[in-house]
Amino acid sequence: MSVNSGWVRIGGQRLNVDDVRDGYIERVPPRLLFQKRLGWAEEREWRRLELLENAEKQAGRDYNGHDVYLFRVPAAAVVAVFYGSCAADEMVQEGLHKIDQSMQWQHVHVFKYEAKPDGERRTKIR
Repeated sequence: MSVNSGWVRIGGQRLNVDDVRDGYIERVPPRLLFQKRLGWAEEREWRRLELLENAEKQAGRDYNGHDVYLFRVPAAAVVAVFYGSCAADEMVQEGLHKIDQSMQWQHVHVFKYEAKPDGERRTKIR
């Protein structure tokens, strides 16, 4: 399952984010929401699913016009932030600045993936 530029791809089927949000898909197999490929096991991630109606606030729209919902995440639940190789430098710097400005996030490690000729590599930047 992946999300990119307003589209959701589930098991190879491409769906519009609005269709997913509005329930126009019959059924998403739960394991797609709870499992990742073994190649991502090093992240040891935990996933948290919430109903949009439980969001702390609705914070406008993203650059594609889709609603953005914000949920409070306890700082203790976050160990690291991983930026993909396509993440804009400005976004990474903004994230680093926010972490540096708040004592509750000082324990968080930050990594950035970089595309290399022999594959993608992760670099620790904080």
